[in-house]
Amino acid sequence: MELFGIMLSIPAAFCASAIYSLVLKWLLSRCLSISKVFLWPSVIILTLLILEFIGVVTVGPLTLRAVIGSAYYPIHVLFFFLSVPSLANIMQIQKTVPFVRKWYVTALACAIFALCVVLLQYEVSEVLYGVNGTEGPYS
Repeated sequence: MELFGIMLSIPAAFCASAIYSLVLKWLLSRCLSISKVFLWPSVIILTLLILEFIGVVTVGPLTLRAVIGSAYYPIHVLFFFLSVPSLANIMQIQKTVPFVRKWYVTALACAIFALCVVLLQYEVSEVLYGVNGTEGPYS
């Protein structure tokens, strides 16, 4: 069942990112100052997600949970939900590469990125809480 959910996350992320990109493009055309509000939080979220990914790859989720404490998993889930919109924000707000601002390019990049974030979520959840949520060290 997990494999089915992972496979469905790609088209779902594509559709959601396409809609989000079009709405964001419309908002940016109406109010340019909104780009300042969206840009820096998006950069911070993606930077922290990259740091978490490096931590998961190098020391593992168990060590990260032990070092950060009980706040690790809620922070991880927050990154899970905010990382794909953050990527879309950065792609739509940047002005150096106009091709990247097209809705279908943003949606495709976000769908691929969402697959990576979903796989990271599965890894962290299964290591911390086990496959069924009851067998891990923190379940």
